[in-house]
Amino acid sequence: MKKNINRKIVFIYISRFFVESERLRRKWAEDALCVIASGDSPASMIIDISGNLLGMKIKRGMLLKDIRHLKTDINVIIVDYEYMKEMNDTVIADLKDYSAVIESSNFGEFYIDLTGTERLFGRTIDTCGRIISGLKERYGFECRAGIA
Repeated sequence: MKKNINRKIVFIYISRFFVESERLRRKWAEDALCVIASGDSPASMIIDISGNLLGMKIKRGMLLKDIRHLKTDINVIIVDYEYMKEMNDTVIADLKDYSAVIESSNFGEFYIDLTGTERLFGRTIDTCGRIISGLKERYGFECRAGIA
């Protein structure tokens, strides 16, 4: 008879992965205004924005031509997918301290199987807190976590 295993899957989401990765690479100040775009043409799409631009009604999915008139000191960066892949892989390597089973469905999105790790790390919710604070400390990433 098979024993029913109660899986502990954790989802970690880094909401501003692109901007925070570029901030880390370029050593920008926290308050730097930044937009990550798919290209440099006016029809390029905004992929990510720094949190301090939210009040300016700039959103992901807008076109660059729709924000050019707003402010001149916004840093517009063309996404570097190779660098983003490196950063994503670096985060996965850090998360392997908690589990060998990690999947990433998209940049900044990670699924971690913490099934059977409570003796090592304690309660799943406490482990999530350590993961979030560790990513904040090492990279400056603001993260969210969900447990299934």
